[in-house]
Amino acid sequence: MEEKRTKLYVFTGFLGAGKTTVLSRILQESKEEKIGVIQNEFGKLGIDGEILKHNDIQMVEINRGSIFCSCLKLQFVQALSEMAQYEFDKLFVESSGLGDPSNVEEILKASEMVSGRSYDLFRGFGKFPVTTGGFRDSSQATETLPSGGYYKNGFGV
Repeated sequence: MEEKRTKLYVFTGFLGAGKTTVLSRILQESKEEKIGVIQNEFGKLGIDGEILKHNDIQMVEINRGSIFCSCLKLQFVQALSEMAQYEFDKLFVESSGLGDPSNVEEILKASEMVSGRSYDLFRGFGKFPVTTGGFRDSSQATETLPSGGYYKNGFGV
């Protein structure tokens, strides 16, 4: 029997792009699902983590740099490995607004080697309408990008 893989959503974007706002709305509307969050702040203090703490959501905060840089990459691999043990329906990663996520595949492979579990990584852009609520995935895409990702009108992450 094939193991159930957690759906992994990595939120990236510039500082102030609305990542925390969108993620907060998704968390409010996903009360029936088992959800985890890895929150990354570039600064010393974890401000967004306080905003995102809801009910019994399991959260790991990684501060003082970008999870995609060598200074925190090992912490990110460890956090992904630890979170894999919870068998979430979805795991959301909100990166700092200063990271380059181009090495996320490498990080996921390292996490799989440590934990023995792999994630189902959402690839591309998604529509996350903040005003109307709801969460839509790539199955509702309206346009495919050359990279194989998706774009839909609305807020892209």
